[in-house]
Amino acid sequence: MSEDNHCSPEAINARDLAKKREDFTDLQDEMSGRITGKNARFPCETERSSRTGKNADHKKNLSRLYVMLADTAYRAACEQTMSGLSGTESAVYDALIEAADHVNQAQTDLNDTVPGEQRPSNLLSRLIMCGCCGGG
Repeated sequence: MSEDNHCSPEAINARDLAKKREDFTDLQDEMSGRITGKNARFPCETERSSRTGKNADHKKNLSRLYVMLADTAYRAACEQTMSGLSGTESAVYDALIEAADHVNQAQTDLNDTVPGEQRPSNLLSRLIMCGCCGGG
């Protein structure tokens, strides 16, 4: 389709009409409860009010948070908590890296001492599969 035909009033009207037909058909399907495999586009009044209520609750909670953060003592406690969590997260990450290094060294040592057909293929995956490290 050329650019001229695509933007012509007839083409625009045809697209608008097709969209209105699709909207009408989808609305009829949703109102009748027919399962079409499409997401619902026309929420009922109950869904609309629950969405509005959730949004209002979210705004109310944000307002409370802003009021609490305006209190310097509360804000300092939040910052201290977040800093502590960040430090803990870093320590856990470092410990995981160190543990992985130990497992890799153990795999290397195992590969050096156990004949090929008797050695497990990957010590780390076997540890995870056995469940002793919180896996499997």
